Amino acid sequence: MRLVIEEGQVFDIILIDLVMKNMSGLDAVLRLRQWEVENQCDPTPALAVTGSIMKPERDQCYAHGLQVCVSECTVGTRVGATVGRGGGV
Repeated sequence: MRLVIEEGQVFDIILIDLVMKNMSGLDAVLRLRQWEVENQCDPTPALAVTGSIMKPERDQCYAHGLQVCVSECTVGTRVGATVGRGGGV
């Protein structure tokens, strides 16, 4: 997220792990969404990757501005399908 927030780099899509060392993936996406609003940028499609894909985790992802929440074991298939349809996540 530092590349986006501090350096203003633009990405087509962001894959984010929900469990990270210094900040949760949900907190990172909230910071990203705040930065996008403050800088009048379109939201970058963001996909969450997590080991637990139960409904409460998915609901949290969507509430925090993530478009897709996938299990680590299915990430290749889901990301390929999402990107394949033009990033319309």
